[in-house]
Amino acid sequence: MENQIRWLVDEALSLMKIRNPASTFRDALECMIYDNMTEEEYGQMLNTIKFLQELWHYPDEPGEAPKKYEMNVLMLLANAIEALSRLHAQYQMKDI
Repeated sequence: MENQIRWLVDEALSLMKIRNPASTFRDALECMIYDNMTEEEYGQMLNTIKFLQELWHYPDEPGEAPKKYEMNVLMLLANAIEALSRLHAQYQMKDI
């Protein structure tokens, strides 16, 4: 019974995957969707995509490991919470 539940959870998580926004951004660039953007707007979007794509990794992988094409929603949530915690700590250090 426990193995069945574990299998069901794994199966559900495999269905709830989110694509890395860097892949979507790259596809949009190839279709020239952002051609009308100013350099500043493009730079802001690129910085946002670079930040977000860092969430698409597994914690036990080295930092230079290639980012994943897609990842399950629970792992992304864990990575986002970790990233927010690091940002919060950085901002608190600035206030000291």
